[in-house]
Amino acid sequence: MEEKEERRAAWTALAECWGPARDHGWIGTSMGDLLRLALAEPRLAEFWPWTGMNELHLSTSQDFRDFGKDSFPAVAAWQGGYRVLAAPARQGAETVLETTDPAEALACLLELMGR
Repeated sequence: MEEKEERRAAWTALAECWGPARDHGWIGTSMGDLLRLALAEPRLAEFWPWTGMNELHLSTSQDFRDFGKDSFPAVAAWQGGYRVLAAPARQGAETVLETTDPAEALACLLELMGR
C-alpha cells in the first residue's frame, strides 16, 4: 500500500472509531464530527493522524515520538467545543483558538502545520 493510501486508511479508521453513532461521554460526538470534516479536507491527507484521549494530533511522519521534526499541534475536543493547541498538552501547550466550529479548528490546525 502506498504511503498516501496508508495515511488515508489511518484517517478513515479514526473516523470510524470516533463515529457519531456513539456518544463518547464528555466528548460526545465532537471528535467524530471533527474527523469526518478532516476526511473531506484534502490538505490534511498529507499528514498522519493519531488521537490520544480527547486530542487529535498531526504529524508529517509515522514516528510520533520525533519531537525534533514535528511540534505535534492538536485539537482537543469535548462535547460542543474544540481547543487548538500549539503543541501537545503534556508539554504546556499554548491554546491558539477555542471554538464550537470544527471546521474553524481544522483550519487553525492546518495553519499551525504551515499549510
